[in-house]
Amino acid sequence: MNSTVLIIDDDPNIRETLQIALEDHGLKVLTASNGEIGINRAIEHKPNLILCDMMMPQASGFIVIERLKDHFNGQIPIIMLTGNNSDHQRRYAEFLGADEYLTKPIRPFDLFQVLKKYVNLPSPAYALPAEEVASTPYY
Repeated sequence: MNSTVLIIDDDPNIRETLQIALEDHGLKVLTASNGEIGINRAIEHKPNLILCDMMMPQASGFIVIERLKDHFNGQIPIIMLTGNNSDHQRRYAEFLGADEYLTKPIRPFDLFQVLKKYVNLPSPAYALPAEEVASTPYY
């Protein structure tokens, strides 16, 4: 059975790019355009993993982490994927229960190395030759 990942990000380009990449790797993907929708989708669908931006309308990534970690008793991993590289913000996200704190831009290879820790990651529908991995565009 394929794992389900919920992407919560207010940037439609990020959501779409991540959705395509994750689906190419055989994952089922749900998306949400703000924190409040993301919280509701997570409660309704109980995904195996959540990728969450920090700065969003309706509810920030911090609120998402706090509410969902409490609701699911910490059973669903949450990865904060954000453009904010602040150590203070990282520590706060970790304090709230973020399992990982990744900064954008991120290479697909690096993202999938982290995802493998949390979900069964089937082989991609296509694979890049090893020499191209280093030059792969960032998300």
